[in-house]
Order: sequence, then structure tokens, then C-alpha cells
Amino acid sequence: MLSDYILKIVNEHPLVTYIEDPIRAGDVEGWKLFTTMLKAKFSEVKIGVNKWFKSDIATIKQFTQMITIADEEEEELEEGEEFPVDPNTLKILPDFIHLSK
Repeated sequence: MLSDYILKIVNEHPLVTYIEDPIRAGDVEGWKLFTTMLKAKFSEVKIGVNKWFKSDIATIKQFTQMITIADEEEEELEEGEEFPVDPNTLKILPDFIHLSK
């Protein structure tokens, strides 16, 4: 419901270009769903996080993508080898992370 409300606000107010903490901390699936819905219609709106990470570097490393699959070189697999699991599957890629001093 909150995601629908935020999308409604962004649709009705075209000057909205930034949203902070739209998703509950730790809800990676919700984050991915929300950002997919938002970016499909409103690509200019940026999404930031503050409370999710509480300025803790260990938490930031745990939940954010540091390397994307596109950045890695694709390698051909030999027979019987399995493609490695993407380490970013359960991670998010926010536009901004706010850290307190």
C-alpha cells in the first residue's frame, strides 16, 4: 500500500525527484519490486536510504551491491561446471546512501 501511495504522489507531483527510505530495512525483495515499478514510469526519481544502514559500514556492505554482473567478464563454463551464484541476488543498489558523522 505504501508503494502505491508513493507512486501516486510522484505521479501527481512531477517536481518530486527524490524519495528517502521508502522500504522497510532489510526488505530486499520489496526494494527490488518498488524500484522496478518506480523506474519504469519515473526514471528521473532517485531513491536514497538513511535509516536502513544506520551509518554502519558492515551493514552497507551486507545489503548493497559492490560489483554488478555487467562489470565482471563473462567466462565460458566447462562441461559439468555450474555458473556461480550471483552474490548480489539479496542486495540492493540505492541511488544515495546518507551517512551521519
